[in-house]
Amino acid sequence: MASGPQGIYLVDQHAAHERILFEKLARDFREGTFSVQYLLVPQTLIVTEPELAIWRTNKDLWSKFGLELEEFGDDTLVLRTIPEVLPPGDAIDLVRELLDQEEASFVLKERLHQLQSAVACHAAIKAGQTITSTEAVALLTELAQCEHPYNCPHGRPTLVCFTRRELEKRFLRRLS
Repeated sequence: MASGPQGIYLVDQHAAHERILFEKLARDFREGTFSVQYLLVPQTLIVTEPELAIWRTNKDLWSKFGLELEEFGDDTLVLRTIPEVLPPGDAIDLVRELLDQEEASFVLKERLHQLQSAVACHAAIKAGQTITSTEAVALLTELAQCEHPYNCPHGRPTLVCFTRRELEKRFLRRLS
């Protein structure tokens, strides 16, 4: 929750952080400054033949976003690098989500948006996660600098404002 000249704001910290990360990922990708982290211990995942086909179709694009996977036998992929913003513990879940959602028929722009959205979502602060007041101020400051600050990449609102007038109507009194 935050206050401002318009009223009181309820902020969805996950959606807000997701928007911030999404725009950073998109900017870094456009500018060619995308950062990756190498996994100290590569992670493996068992895949089906259709999932392997999806990965083969999209591996070049995924690699540009820091998801470096290699085939390891007939039904296994090895994950070696991930986007720098992604916690390593979320990496396999992200790959699984992409394998479940990805369709080879997507045009490149839609595939880029989907990949950026998925990475941002998995890397963002979790809903209900406690953050300090300093972190909250930094989150709001960064959100204010976003090109599209009012919605996360999936369309959910990042914040809701209750104006002074709305609060007065709801509480049936004038607020001083």
